[in-house]
Amino acid sequence: MEGIVQNTEFGCGPACVAMLCGISLEEAFDAFEQRDWDVHGATENELSAAFSSFGFILGQASDIPDERGALFNRRENLLLWGPILNRHKAVNWKERSQRAEFRFDTPKVRSFHFNKESVDIAIETFDHWAVWDGSARALRDPYGYQCMFVPVYAHLILQP
Repeated sequence: MEGIVQNTEFGCGPACVAMLCGISLEEAFDAFEQRDWDVHGATENELSAAFSSFGFILGQASDIPDERGALFNRRENLLLWGPILNRHKAVNWKERSQRAEFRFDTPKVRSFHFNKESVDIAIETFDHWAVWDGSARALRDPYGYQCMFVPVYAHLILQP
């Protein structure tokens, strides 16, 4: 699979369609209604319609398990959704170093749980689409790996 970098601020959806369908970014954009991609991104329903127009089916969403390596053993190509954290925002970690469990309520991360203690913080996040390349067992992030991406659920991409 060829990695494709989005060329607009909110063009991650079309970039993922291009990667998963093996088409150009321009062809992928043509499958969506006209909009300012620097202001508005694609919804799940719009992505489903775009995949369908190229002969693919966007499968049902499933949660990605919290365990390390949950994606690594997947051999299928997946469309991933999750928040992308804004790297320009400073985060106050309250001087704690324990492993945190994320609780997402987009567009903000609302709380972290440290050893059964809860600490409320706010981090600016954006909905983001990325691709799991099952044959290479690699994340293909159209944003270009410039921010932290936390995949929360995955869609299997099927061909009829």
